[in-house]
Amino acid sequence: TRWIKGDLGGTQAIASWLDGHPRAMFVAIDSLLAFRAEARSGKPLSGEDYAALTPLNDLAHERQIGMEIILHNRKMASDNPLDLISGTTGLGAACDTVVILRRPPSSPEGTIFVTGRNGDTAEYAVAWNYPHWSILGNAVDRRRSEERQMILDALADLGRATTGDIRKVTGMTASNARQLLFKMKHKGEVSQHGDKYGLP
Repeated sequence: TRWIKGDLGGTQAIASWLDGHPRAMFVAIDSLLAFRAEARSGKPLSGEDYAALTPLNDLAHERQIGMEIILHNRKMASDNPLDLISGTTGLGAACDTVVILRRPPSSPEGTIFVTGRNGDTAEYAVAWNYPHWSILGNAVDRRRSEERQMILDALADLGRATTGDIRKVTGMTASNARQLLFKMKHKGEVSQHGDKYGLP
């Protein structure tokens, strides 16, 4: 549906639409880039981003509805999911909840990172199975399970191997490999023989 840009009365038009649809409980804006006003030179971008979302957030609270505002992720990689928001920190600051979906190209699986004003933060492993997404579990636990299996597969191929050997095969960081091997040894999943590990 085509809509009026925010600075031309777009938020007021949403309010009017809600007046005519009193049972509506949810509004989605896809995407913010199409809805928001053009950036004005000389204005701090973070302030403009915050100002673009604040009226929408206020409207959602006033009408007690859910409102989803869709943006694209940045192309750059980052360990901090919030750095992936395409825009400034003003966008995240104006939202009650931020949800970030990450999925490698051509892969049905990815992760959803969720954080909000209430302080709760979580990351879930998800999979796309048309026509819906499924939550596979906690993303950290799932990564840990996958890394465990990678180590077991590496040891099955290599026999006894050092941490460095295992890292070369799995691509894991040194700290991750050491920590996981330590935990796996204490659970009896691997055995240690000097500086080498093997299957029990």
